[in-house]
Amino acid sequence: MNRTGIAAIENAFQPSRVIDTADRFVGRTTQVSQAYAELHSSGTNLVIIGKPGTGKTSLARQMINIASGNNDLLRKLEVLYDGHFDFLTIYIACGDTLKSFSDLLLNLLTAPGGLHAWSHEIPSARNEIKKLETDLKVQAASLHSVETVFTNVVSELIKAKIARNGILIVIDEFEKIENLSGCADFIKALSINVPGVKFCLVGIAEDIQGLMKARASSDGLFAGSIVYLPPMSKPELIEIINTAEKKIEHEISFTQGAKNVIANLAQGQPNLVHLLGEHALRRACLEKADSVDAKDIEKTLRMVAEGEADPWLRDLIKKQSAPPGQGN
Repeated sequence: MNRTGIAAIENAFQPSRVIDTADRFVGRTTQVSQAYAELHSSGTNLVIIGKPGTGKTSLARQMINIASGNNDLLRKLEVLYDGHFDFLTIYIACGDTLKSFSDLLLNLLTAPGGLHAWSHEIPSARNEIKKLETDLKVQAASLHSVETVFTNVVSELIKAKIARNGILIVIDEFEKIENLSGCADFIKALSINVPGVKFCLVGIAEDIQGLMKARASSDGLFAGSIVYLPPMSKPELIEIINTAEKKIEHEISFTQGAKNVIANLAQGQPNLVHLLGEHALRRACLEKADSVDAKDIEKTLRMVAEGEADPWLRDLIKKQSAPPGQGN
């Protein structure tokens, strides 16, 4: 039982981590292929939407890898590809501090990890940001001025050819931005004036109107470039467990019955598979067992029901068993 080690056992499943490497990414071949194709299209933007827990952020991270020239996932999923991309990639997860679209653009321009570091190397772009910082000090920066500076900065970066294919800006948890006034119009104008810049918007929504706060003008803007993540299929959910088994060299294995129980309970949510799998694997390790069967999963569920396991897992299971329209 000690061949693999406790650390490997605890990291076989990763419910609290984004899947950012190809070896752990499972399924979603259609969605990966669609998103990859959109990276080739000049002047287009990308949207990744779906319900909570369906792996939107993990897919977005994989697209960053691909846009940066890493084709490992494309090879794994046998997606036809042509060469390697060379995008400058920027990633930002929206939080409670970003109240408006203007806040988002300011963050992209001035925050560490955004465009500021790259702009510093280009005098014309650096001067644009200095002007904006001056306006901010005297509270004279309007949405229009922020949009103008952003457009000028990315235009200068594109002209400087800092990356062969342009700039990919991934905005995660996009639905958290309360005021999206001007967003759709700005992205549309930018895609025409600076086609080397792509936005990838990621968020919880059933459709683009929901993500963009019902702005009708967003329909044509993202036509054909909306990647919807439906609940995972049962074989995809089981493949998550198979991948975890490989990570610990099958030192502890799940019976087919256990895999079926977990996949059925998860109802398409990969994070629930990771959580249940982690708890079941941990129990097996502590009990020095070499397998997990359906009865072991039932024991794990009883622990959840009795409040002895992860509260988040308990809440997820309650939501899964709630009647339609409840628990969401």
